[in-house]
Amino acid sequence: MISLISSIPSPSSAKISIGPLNFTAYGVMVACGVIAAGVLAGRRMERRGVGTRNDLSFIATRGAVEADEPSADFMVEPIPPSSE
Repeated sequence: MISLISSIPSPSSAKISIGPLNFTAYGVMVACGVIAAGVLAGRRMERRGVGTRNDLSFIATRGAVEADEPSADFMVEPIPPSSE
C-alpha cells in the first residue's frame, strides 16, 4: 500500500489558473473543508432543532465577510500610551 502511495507523482504546479484568477491547491482544499463543515453543521443544527441550514449559511457568510473587511462595530480603539 505504501509503495502505491509513493508512486503517485506530485503535480508540476500547485496553481490552477482560470482566466485572471489563480487558485492554489492549498486554498482550494481549505475552501472545500469550510464548505463541508458548513453543510455538516447545518444538518446538525436542523437535527437538534436549533436553527436551519439557511441560518448557518448566513452566519458563515457574514463571518467570512467580516473577517475580510471588519466593520466599525467590531473595531477596537487603541489604548493611548501613558505619559509618564
